[in-house]
Amino acid sequence: MLKGQVAFNEGDEVKLTIVLPFANGDVKYVITEALIVRIFEKEDKRIATIQLTDTDDVDQQHIVRFCFERQLVNRRKEMNPFHV
Repeated sequence: MLKGQVAFNEGDEVKLTIVLPFANGDVKYVITEALIVRIFEKEDKRIATIQLTDTDDVDQQHIVRFCFERQLVNRRKEMNPFHV
């Protein structure tokens, strides 16, 4: 999600720092470059779709692990909405 004035446009290349907080308390920082593919609004929020362009194998593994953990958490919430 984007907050405030957007300083880039579709097609721009940007440098990102992605913070990945894992379930076990570890926090990994992925510093990479990306291409802004699309900027759009949804439910009064501005969202940018990005394509990572310069991410090494280790950082890719961290991103995949983070996404997998989040999917598990979301699935557990869906299956048992009364358990936090």
